[in-house]
Amino acid sequence: MAVRVLQLIPTLAFGGAEIDLVRLACGLDSRRYRVTVYPFLALGPLADRLRGIAIIEPLLREPPHPSVRSEMLRRPGLRQKMQDVRNLWRFMRALAAKVPANGFDIIHAILPNAYILGGLIKCTNNIRAKLIMTRAGLNWHQDEQPIYRIAERWFLHRLVSRAIANSGAVAAELRAEGIAAHKIEVIHNGVDLTAWRSQMVAREQARRALGITADALVLTCVGNLWAYKGHHDLIDAMALLQSQGRLPESWQLLIAGRDEDNRMQALVQRAGERGIGDNVRLLGPRSDVPVLLSASDLHVSASHTESLPNNLLEAMCSALPIVATRVGGCGELVEDGITGFLTDPMAPEALAEGIGRLVADRALRLEMGRQGYRKAAAEFGIEKNVERHASIYDAALRERRAERDVPPSNGLSVPHPSTGGRRMSVQEYHQQKGRTGTAGILDERTT
Repeated sequence: MAVRVLQLIPTLAFGGAEIDLVRLACGLDSRRYRVTVYPFLALGPLADRLRGIAIIEPLLREPPHPSVRSEMLRRPGLRQKMQDVRNLWRFMRALAAKVPANGFDIIHAILPNAYILGGLIKCTNNIRAKLIMTRAGLNWHQDEQPIYRIAERWFLHRLVSRAIANSGAVAAELRAEGIAAHKIEVIHNGVDLTAWRSQMVAREQARRALGITADALVLTCVGNLWAYKGHHDLIDAMALLQSQGRLPESWQLLIAGRDEDNRMQALVQRAGERGIGDNVRLLGPRSDVPVLLSASDLHVSASHTESLPNNLLEAMCSALPIVATRVGGCGELVEDGITGFLTDPMAPEALAEGIGRLVADRALRLEMGRQGYRKAAAEFGIEKNVERHASIYDAALRERRAERDVPPSNGLSVPHPSTGGRRMSVQEYHQQKGRTGTAGILDERTT
């Protein structure tokens, strides 16, 4: 019988965690795992990639008001905060009610608000399902919104069966938060290298599609326009290189990613003020990232915080050298001086120096790109990622089945008809089980 897996995620919009879910859901053996995806806040364009996989429709066609999203509980005043908590609780209960009672063996929650919903589902209408969580970022969300700190550290971490970290940096934080080491698994993001390469095109073709000349130097940066992604640092770094005369006459910086908090216009203005407005192109959300990277000479990430960003892994699959900030798990992808350069975060001068070294040395760019591709092929294939997730699902299912064979309550004694209603000790229980097998005892406990 197939293992019934419910995967929870807020939306199926373009984003690193969302793309990871799609790759995992599509990669699992459908004969062994019956996957259902619940994008509980809204659908999104990635839903079209989940062909043949069941989707629970969200309550809303569009994401709800910010008070129940990332900005919840930021309103000043205790009364307003309590109202937000009540609204959030009612909304989460409505989301949980869409999941059938005891309809799943595994609940896999991806991202913090999915973790809260997963715990609520388990405690209300999926009591026997095992809860697994994936954390795909560092725990800054607990500092921004204390409700996450309280919910995760006081309740959810005690409930979870396995905690999946996509980098060693995240795993260290989970241990510090109190999750037992044996519950934590590090599973790096994975990419289907063959499928990725099949979506790439010839460099000249990609450049023609983007309106870029063959001789231009092209840099790419892929990531939604959150402030922590450091796009403003990257613009400052490119302006510094331009002022130093370290860039060729023709160059383009392509920034792909969804606008967040109305930052796109601010970044366009920043580039204009620094005299590089004609060289910086903000492309918005893109579904053709392989084509963008096909046109590129080098790839940059200026993030202030990261876990294990997919854009770096995809750049490696595209044989591009990388300049990235030394944050989170970036050092688990980029080998400093071998596949690219790592620089300090929030330091445009350091970022400029790393970019400048690659701009000046084409042979170094090509060699670092080759080394990055080899590393991606050897260590970050999607097959390994899916296999590791499948083993965690299987282990959680074994635990669930074993729990049926354990005395209930406080584990000190258990009543049984064979003793005339007298409570037998744990030792007697296991002796009885050894004589009669599990069937007799379990049948009477579960009927």
